[in-house]
Amino acid sequence: MAAVEVSVTYMGKPLEAAVVTFTNSDGRPDSFGITDEQGKTQLTTYESGEGATLGKHSITVVKQEISDSKAQAPQDSPDYTPSPGASPPPVIIDLVPKKFAKPDSSGLTAQIVDGTNQVAVDLVD
Repeated sequence: MAAVEVSVTYMGKPLEAAVVTFTNSDGRPDSFGITDEQGKTQLTTYESGEGATLGKHSITVVKQEISDSKAQAPQDSPDYTPSPGASPPPVIIDLVPKKFAKPDSSGLTAQIVDGTNQVAVDLVD
């Protein structure tokens, strides 16, 4: 294991409250962190802040917002569809492009070595 400090920006600005995941290409356990207001996090695998396994990692970044519910069309509208339950399901809104949510499409990688690693992740549309 090695300490990993990650800094994430989106369109040149720090990305707060994003989930950052490092997936080792050797299949070892994933490491993750949630960015602070400066877009920074320290990765965790088993215990808080312990870092990530050594080796090459794919990186994913996800930031989502959940709205209360989908807008419902009025009952007399031809677009009206009743919800299956008591209330409509919440709507999940991706605040960064979805391509960054999957290791095979993010295009983001890092090599973690012994010692303290600093990784800058700059996301653009």
